[in-house]
Amino acid sequence: MKKVTGNKVEKNETFDLEKNSISIRADFFLMQEINNYIDSLILKGKFDYSNQSDFIRKAIRAYKDGMELDYAPQTGKKKAMSLIVEEDLFLFYQELPKGNKASIIERCLGTFLKNENKKSLV
Repeated sequence: MKKVTGNKVEKNETFDLEKNSISIRADFFLMQEINNYIDSLILKGKFDYSNQSDFIRKAIRAYKDGMELDYAPQTGKKKAMSLIVEEDLFLFYQELPKGNKASIIERCLGTFLKNENKKSLV
């Protein structure tokens, strides 16, 4: 069971992975770009990301580990989705400012995609 105090979620021994679900909203075209990137990697025989959820988890982890955000939030149509994450990412997500979570995650995804594209050019 999770204990929520204010904006913090405390770690608990009985934390259930099935309940570590987060909901995100990000720019529709950014999510399409992520899909296209994953598909192009798979066509090249690189299986770094199995799907969008996997990419999003790794993007959030990179942000948690110190990746600086340099992608501007977009104002267009949004796509919503939910995904299950590991406990540490769930706790990290819960600690993000309530009114800015969607914007931060969108910037995180855009920055991570840009960084991954740079790496694939090398």
